[in-house]
Amino acid sequence: MKFLSLLFLFLLSSCVSGSLDYVDDRGFLPAVRGNSPEYLVMVDGYYCVDVSGKGGMCSTRIRNLKDSIIQIMPQNYAYKIHFLCSKAIDFEFSQDVKKGKEYFITVPHDNFKDVETFVCIGEIFPDDREDKVSSMFEIRYRVIDSSYVEGSLINFKDGEVLLGRHALHSKIYDGKEWKSYNKQTVVETKEKNIMAVVETYNMRYSYYNF
Repeated sequence: MKFLSLLFLFLLSSCVSGSLDYVDDRGFLPAVRGNSPEYLVMVDGYYCVDVSGKGGMCSTRIRNLKDSIIQIMPQNYAYKIHFLCSKAIDFEFSQDVKKGKEYFITVPHDNFKDVETFVCIGEIFPDDREDKVSSMFEIRYRVIDSSYVEGSLINFKDGEVLLGRHALHSKIYDGKEWKSYNKQTVVETKEKNIMAVVETYNMRYSYYNF
């Protein structure tokens, strides 16, 4: 009886320790057929994620005189990428990428300098799976004027929130509630994990810790 108890505990601990056999998920709907962008890339130095933190879909601002650089990390397989942007900017291509190779896409600013918004979608076809299996990413761009000056950075140091000299209306979240301030450039707080929003007269905004 004692032997059986020990055997049961051994088998249980083996399962808990994560000794799971690989099983493919062919019975599930592939991401692209489910219309779900999930392929993680970087856009101009930032990971492309949505508001929930899931990779594969994002929106970003791009200045009309700056190229956009999309970076795809090395993969454990070779693949073909098809990349397509809105008709207004006329940018589309396909490319084979070798296994283990980092890949970069440059969207030239000359293609979008005269538009307000555009969308680019990339689809990845891995060579180690069936043709019907693929994944995609989607990037939505808002083109802003190169002369536009963004709001000042919010700094937090030694119990003081430095909101900037142009802070007209500000809100600070201290972990319990949002507190409002008017024309206050520096706010003292005992809290360490705060969030802050600053609005200027011209409605330029700055954010901290979002």
